[in-house]
Amino acid sequence: MDANQKDPSAAFLPLFDEEQAKSLIFDTAKGLLHVHDNGFVHRDIKAENCIIDKHFNCRLIDFGLAVAYDKPLSEKLIVGTKLYMSPEILTQDDDMPYRPPCDIWALGILMYFLISGHYPFFGFEVED
Repeated sequence: MDANQKDPSAAFLPLFDEEQAKSLIFDTAKGLLHVHDNGFVHRDIKAENCIIDKHFNCRLIDFGLAVAYDKPLSEKLIVGTKLYMSPEILTQDDDMPYRPPCDIWALGILMYFLISGHYPFFGFEVED
C-alpha cells in the first residue's frame, strides 16, 4: 500500500453478525451450486450481485458475465471485480478459463466482507 493511501479497513464495521452472514452465504452457495450444476460459471460474485428479500433470503443476480465453463472462449478476457478475483485469474498462471473454483474463491471473499465490513486484501495491484 502506498504511503499516501489510508488503510481502507479503518472506516468499516461488520455488516452482519456471524449467524446472518452464515445464512446469506448459505443461500448464495446454494444458488451458485445450481449455476455450476448447469455448466455455468458466474464470474462476478460480489456483494452488489446479491439481493436480500424481506424474509432475509439471499439471491444471486446479474448473470451478464456468466459463461458455460466447458466451452473454450474465443478470447481470454479478464472480467469481474478485481477485489473478488482468484489468484489464477489475476496472475493468468493457468491456461484454464474461468472455472467453478474461481466463483468459490469469490464466495469466500464475500463471506469475509459480510462479517468484517472490509476486504481481506487492500492492494490495487496484483503484487499487493
